[in-house]
Amino acid sequence: MHWTLPNFRTPIQCQRWSDLIVNITWQLWLSKDLVQEHHLP
Repeated sequence: MHWTLPNFRTPIQCQRWSDLIVNITWQLWLSKDLVQEHHLP
């Protein structure tokens, strides 16, 4: 299905995707400690 392979038509789309992935990765890393403090029911 190629869901993990982005298909971009312009260079700006590629740059935005790269920026988005970097931001998401940092956000997940920074929130790691907050999530570990909350136990599942």
